[in-house]
Amino acid sequence: MEKTQQHKAQRKHRRVDPCHYIKFERFVDGKSRLTTLQVYVEDFRLLVAMCHNRQRAEDLIVDLVLSYPGRKGRWYVEKAIWDLERDRK
Repeated sequence: MEKTQQHKAQRKHRRVDPCHYIKFERFVDGKSRLTTLQVYVEDFRLLVAMCHNRQRAEDLIVDLVLSYPGRKGRWYVEKAIWDLERDRK
């Protein structure tokens, strides 16, 4: 019984970062697939601030997902931010 209470206490104090979900459609083997990508809100807010437009930020991430499949959501956001910073120089 004591272990169960400890486990509940650990879950209660575990930090959960709020996420933003980007849904988009892609084609795999000629079939349409609906895909959902999870990114952290803090990272996504920074990207939106740099783009000045939420839809443009999502479009940048979707383009990266199609170009570089199989990466984590955070990688796509960081790559989009890096690309924007590079293009501004």
